[in-house]
Amino acid sequence: MDEADMSDQRIEESISDGINEASRAVAKMPEGEPGEGSGCGEYFARTVAGYCGFCRDKFGRFIK
Repeated sequence: MDEADMSDQRIEESISDGINEASRAVAKMPEGEPGEGSGCGEYFARTVAGYCGFCRDKFGRFIK
């Protein structure tokens, strides 16, 4: 196996690791539901614990 083949293998493994990491992150993501945001009063297709994405970012409402 030459360097090019080994590089191709490392690239494939790196891509696979990235995909697996993203899949694990999505699996941990809390499920949202449509509704009015508690922080802003606007209607959103997805709120988590009553907060829209903007309010979670703005007010530091991190759901764990």
